[in-house]
Amino acid sequence: IMTLFIDSGLPGRPIFTGISNDTGIDSTDLVTRASSFSLIGTVAEPNLTIRVYRNGVLSGVTKSTENGSFTVAVSGLVEAEYQFTAESINTAGTSSGEGIPLFVAIDLTAPGTPENIIISDDLGFNSTDMLTSDGSISVGGIAEPGSLVEVLLAGQSRRAYADDETGSFSVSYEDITLSDGAYSVQVLAYDVAGNRSARAATATVRIDTSAPSLLLSRLETDTGLSAIDFITSDTTPTL
Repeated sequence: IMTLFIDSGLPGRPIFTGISNDTGIDSTDLVTRASSFSLIGTVAEPNLTIRVYRNGVLSGVTKSTENGSFTVAVSGLVEAEYQFTAESINTAGTSSGEGIPLFVAIDLTAPGTPENIIISDDLGFNSTDMLTSDGSISVGGIAEPGSLVEVLLAGQSRRAYADDETGSFSVSYEDITLSDGAYSVQVLAYDVAGNRSARAATATVRIDTSAPSLLLSRLETDTGLSAIDFITSDTTPTL
């Protein structure tokens, strides 16, 4: 006796839920610096054959688990944007058709080194010499637009985003007061894929809150018996 099972129903279409190594600022933006990762997804039925395609070419085959989840590893990818699709096939060989595509961008290029490092309230004769009498400052400059900027100053690491258009940034240290002295500043940038700038921008901030001393040595018009007694008949003396 032979029993014939007929399955005329369509299996559910696979749905991608993400990737295993989504590096960078946002762990769900599908922008990564990883050239190898696993595609993660789910389907309505267990034990379905899942066929995954990369830019229309078969990339991997797996089975859905008892709870309908599946993973497919991909590797050796280069910097580019990829479209992944998947179909499920039941035991009768019926295909669900390809589901909604997943777009993944791989970015392997490091952002440039931040530039034009400045401090707020750069007081004195030169507004860009990083010498100030204000111990509460902010550190600014220009980095890759939209990148995450990390500043290390006085043993404290702080971060802020660069402007999406101009790339300008400002990281505040105004909640602390730096004492007089020289401080090394290091500035790094991270792009959306998590790539870090190859080099850190460096600068030296000098804080000097001491007032200068003034020593009078003589009067140009010190009249009288002694030329150094600071007694003069000149009503408009020159120091």
